[in-house]
Amino acid sequence: MAAASDQSSFVAEQQNWQQRVKAENESEQQWYYNWGELYASGPGDRKSQIEKLEAKLQTIDAPAYKTNNMAYGVGKPFKEIKMEKTVMPKDGPL
Repeated sequence: MAAASDQSSFVAEQQNWQQRVKAENESEQQWYYNWGELYASGPGDRKSQIEKLEAKLQTIDAPAYKTNNMAYGVGKPFKEIKMEKTVMPKDGPL
């Protein structure tokens, strides 16, 4: 009986090859979808892209950035804790 590695099927090899080609074509399209806009106008044109995006950002009607401190305000500081009458245990044997 022949070992599993000795057995090969032309149909299986053809399907594997078709899947590899399809994956390569799809990965190219997916890369362009994710990153193509950055490289569409050429590598030396980044400044103009940044300027366009900053201008677009100015037209977006978005709420101003707020931190929690801005939302709740600034409270009064804590009162100072005095420890005059507090008895602190001295270090003893452990």
